Formats: sequence, C-alpha cells, structure tokens
Amino acid sequence: MAANNKRELSPKEAASFRNLLKNYELRQYKKGLKLAESILKKYPDHGETLAMKGLFLNNLEKKEEGYEYVKKGLLKDLTSHICWHVYGLLYRADKNYEEAAKCYANALKYNKNDPNILRDFAILQTQMRHYDALVETRTKLLESKPQNPQYWLGLAIAYQLVNKPEKAVKVLETFEETKIPGITTDFEKSELALYQNTLLEETGNYQAALDHLLQIEPKVTDKRSWKEKHALYLLKLDKKEEAEMAYRLLLDENPHNISYVTSILSLKAADKASKNDILAELFTQYPRSKAIEQLILEYAEGESFKVKVEATLQNGLRKGIPSLFASMRRYYANAEKQRVIEDLVVGYSVSLEKNGTFGTSTGIENKEPPTALLW
Repeated sequence: MAANNKRELSPKEAASFRNLLKNYELRQYKKGLKLAESILKKYPDHGETLAMKGLFLNNLEKKEEGYEYVKKGLLKDLTSHICWHVYGLLYRADKNYEEAAKCYANALKYNKNDPNILRDFAILQTQMRHYDALVETRTKLLESKPQNPQYWLGLAIAYQLVNKPEKAVKVLETFEETKIPGITTDFEKSELALYQNTLLEETGNYQAALDHLLQIEPKVTDKRSWKEKHALYLLKLDKKEEAEMAYRLLLDENPHNISYVTSILSLKAADKASKNDILAELFTQYPRSKAIEQLILEYAEGESFKVKVEATLQNGLRKGIPSLFASMRRYYANAEKQRVIEDLVVGYSVSLEKNGTFGTSTGIENKEPPTALLW
C-alpha cells in the first residue's frame, strides 16, 4: 500500500509522466530528461521517474549516472514493473542478457500481461536461444492482443524454433480462420502463404506440402520460389518425370543455378558416365552456364579433365576473369587435378613471356592480350 502511495502523482505530474514515456518512444531523450527532472522537483522519491531519468541519461551516454538513478528508483519502488523493465533495458543495452532476463521476469511479476515487457522479453529470449520459454512468452503476447497479426506470426516462429512445425501450422490456420485484418498487401499475403508451406515441408509431409502449394499458387507473387518448391516436392515424392520437367523449366530461367543441375543429375544419372553425358547435353543447350561447366570439370577425369580445364583456364586468363582462381581452387582437393592445373598455368606463364601465346600455337594470329600474363 505504501508503495502505491509513493507511486501516486498529481494530475499535472501524471500527465507529464505519460508524456515522458512518449518522449522515450520517440527517442526525444533530452526532452524526456527535462520532464523527469521537473517531476522530481515535486516528487523526489518517485521511483518510476527516477528510473526513467536513469534511462534517459543512459541513452545520452551517461551510463554510470544512468545506472545510479535506475537503482535509486528501484529501491524506492521494488514492486514497480516500470522500474524493473527499465533496469532490464539498461542491462540489455550492455549485452548483459542474463541479468536483463531476470529484470524482465521480475517486471512481469508485477504486471504479467504488459505487452511492452512481453515483447522485449520475447526478443531477449530469441537472442539467448531460450526457445521453450519463448513459446510461453509469445503465447501470452498473443493472448494479450489477439487482434495483432504480428503476435500470431511470432508464436508460429517460436513453435518452429522448438521443432514443432505442426503446431506452428495450426497457429497460422487458426489465424486465417479468425479473419483478423492486418495482412493487406499482396506481397504480405504471398510471404505468409509461403511461410506456412515451409512449415508443412518441415513436418515431412511432402504430399500435404505439395497440395497446399498448388492451393496457394494464385496468391504467391514470388513465382521463382513457388516453382522451386514445386520441383522439390515432386522430387521428394519420387515423381521423377514431373520433377525433371520442373527442374528443366527452372534451369531454362536460370542456367547458372547449380542446384537445378544437380537435381536433374540425381533424377537421371546413376553413374559418372551417364552424368557426363547429361552434362554434355545441358552444356550444348546452355554454353555460358558456369554451373554446368563447374560440374563437367568436377566429374571429368584424366585426359578429359585436362582438355576441359585447359579451355576454361585459357578463356578466364584471356578475359581477365577475377573469380578464375576461386573457381579452380575447388578442384585442388583432388591431387591429380591440382597437378594438371598447376602444370598448365606454369606452362602458360613461360609461353606468354616467351612469345605471347598459351603455347598451343606459334602463329601470330593467336597472340594473347598482355593482360593474360598479368592474370
């Protein structure tokens, strides 16, 4: 009772305190500090104002003084959720997350449904990877403001983080059934639908994920993501012909995506020989594809590797491609391929210095640009 009496302010100062809280939200720290000092002239023992003064000082780069005032405020009013919340904010700013969590927990003892404290606590629990506790906090947040779409999404993410995607799906299904306004733009609707589909994928029920994906197709704006998921689910469900067709359509849109190529190989090829045949066919269709070229070199061996890597090296040196070394480095795990690359490059260096060619011909017409030696 005494604590509540100490917390009471006159109507004028109470209005000033509310304005002070708005100043903090708007990051008007100097203005808020002046208001706090004006309240403290009349109520020097008002714990919540002392704590807020400390918070303003901390944000004005007066950390030690800020902590001092927050501690004073807390001693004056140990049952104030504001004082404990402010103390937690200071600890969080200092990256002392354990102490910040204790302060938030104490704040919630005295105001268990305050959305601001719950929201800050949820962010902190996410940072600390306290995911089981996060589910509880996100549930309370949703119960405090079920009309807020962000809180539904926050709870779904919390369930996903504790590896319970089926519960996350249920949260989003319930949100959709309640028809709460808030998700208004086509992009937001698309992203929410794709997220729900990702959760279905994480349950391992690929047929359900595929059915849902086909259902949401009209509202999805990210067509590339939709097509990638469609191809993946067909692959997972062992629908080989449909999956191959889906990946070939994707490859036609982006021939440089290596995952599309490897997916086609996994569907069509059982051994290296058949993989080489498919890659040769694809390279004929997409001769500028670096992804296909990379895989050709990866599967090639012996003289075949030497011929193919020679063409790649000469083209890269001739054009001065900065990523040439990085692209070659991946083959160094194979000692034989490493030796072939080194022999070729050393030979090029000697030949370029001697007659300006790569050494495959002495004709003047095959002289390389001076930058080839530089690279």
